[in-house]
Parts: sequence; structure tokens; C-alpha cells
Amino acid sequence: MKRLIKILSVTTICLLLVFGCFACNGHVHTFDKDTWASNETTHWHPATCGHDTEKGSPAAHTFVGNTCSVCGYTKTVEKTAKVDDKVLAAGEQVEVGQTI
Repeated sequence: MKRLIKILSVTTICLLLVFGCFACNGHVHTFDKDTWASNETTHWHPATCGHDTEKGSPAAHTFVGNTCSVCGYTKTVEKTAKVDDKVLAAGEQVEVGQTI
């Protein structure tokens, strides 16, 4: 009985390996290690194998000030000012005579 279980286990593992290789057709994704792509939260190396959705070495940004020290991504910081106890958003105008 133990011998049968061993044979079935080895057979199952072999079948999984064979079908796993057929599923990926032996394709290995490749990435541009000299280039970074990014969004607001993450940077990664873009794929060079034609699979644009694949991301090599994805990681969260490491900000020093407003710029990621790894990929150079700069986050947008909205500046505000306080005028007569009212917080103004960027681009909002003040009237002449108001104290900033």
C-alpha cells in the first residue's frame, strides 16, 4: 500500500510539472533593468518580451522629499496658504488688502 501511494505521488508531481510547462510554453518574461516605469505608488522595470502588463521588481516608492530616490518619480504636492484664517488651495486668488 505504501508503495502504491509513493508511485501515485511521484506520478502526480510529474504530471503537474509537465502540464505546467505546456501552460507557459516555456516563456520567460524579460525586463529592461536600466529603465523604470512608475505610477503614484509603485515603480517597476517594464517588460521587453511583449507582455506589457508584466512588471519586473515592483516596489513602493522611497521618497526623499517629493522625489523617489530609486526611480526619480516626483509626487505632486498641493501647496496651500492661510489668509485671514481661511486655507486657500493652489490657484485660489486673494483680494487686495488681505493678510497672508
